[in-house]
Amino acid sequence: MSRPGLLQQFVADMDADLLQYRSLHVLLQEQFTAALRHDSAGLLELNERVLAMVAALDLCRERRSALLAQLLAPQTPATLGALLDRLPPATRGVVQTRAQALERLIHDCKERNTRNGRLVTDQQAILQRVLRGKEEDTYAQA
Repeated sequence: MSRPGLLQQFVADMDADLLQYRSLHVLLQEQFTAALRHDSAGLLELNERVLAMVAALDLCRERRSALLAQLLAPQTPATLGALLDRLPPATRGVVQTRAQALERLIHDCKERNTRNGRLVTDQQAILQRVLRGKEEDTYAQA
């Protein structure tokens, strides 16, 4: 593939990832809601969907990394910054805008995932305390 073709593919992959991360963002919110409702069946189904989406996103990231390496000279580190340094200003702006949007979505998804994990862990700890703990550990004095 030619360098312009590689760059087009790189940008198209970023656009596809933006759509996927938006979908993941929604799934993670659904997962949180299911956890709040103690919907174990819903959580199992959502967990499977989240894991499948994350695996697909990881493959896309690997493909994008390979494209990045092909776009740059062999001795150049395969980083987005190195690519941006070599692009004309108009193209640089397009790629940089997508990259920033992707970074924000990835950050938001990581935060939601952490929040969801913390909620489920806290729920599990409370359940364990209720099932195995002492009454004074469970109920506050009136």
